[in-house]
Amino acid sequence: MNNLQLTRDALLRPLQAVTGVVERRQTLPILSNVLMEAKAGSLRLLATDLEIQIATEVGAESLEEEFAVTVSAKKLLDIL
Repeated sequence: MNNLQLTRDALLRPLQAVTGVVERRQTLPILSNVLMEAKAGSLRLLATDLEIQIATEVGAESLEEEFAVTVSAKKLLDIL
């Protein structure tokens, strides 16, 4: 299992930036997700609507191993 520890504020601001491009009603369900890639001490967040792509990066020193996962952008934002 992969562990990544960040403060709420460290993740909230970049997530709000990429969530702006995500729409709730997509014909392709994957487009309502955000890609989270952790590698080399940073966490990269990426979202797209196939016309616009937004990516941000956050420092993540407590990274145990590299991983990539997609999660629902709106649900993650609601949790934070």
